Amino acid sequence: MLSILYRNKTQRNEIMTNEKNEISYGRWSLTTTPLEDAVYVGDELVNSRGDLCKVTGKGRPPHKFSSTGRIELDGRLYFPSVVGCKWREDWNE
Repeated sequence: MLSILYRNKTQRNEIMTNEKNEISYGRWSLTTTPLEDAVYVGDELVNSRGDLCKVTGKGRPPHKFSSTGRIELDGRLYFPSVVGCKWREDWNE
């Protein structure tokens, strides 16, 4: 039982993208709001100032309940709400 928990915890700590470069992290996936479309590396999103930003990396999901996580845009980390995104946790997996 302990080895299974340890293995699952290790898998959750690995940020990965699938074959379509969809951004996911264990049970977490990055989506747009309010439509909840998947966000992919290479997507171009409009920020709160109206500027076009390119998703260049995977960012990181929330690390605690009150956190919003981060998204990597043009090589820098930002709050996902800057470009109208959020991290969604899928409990069905």
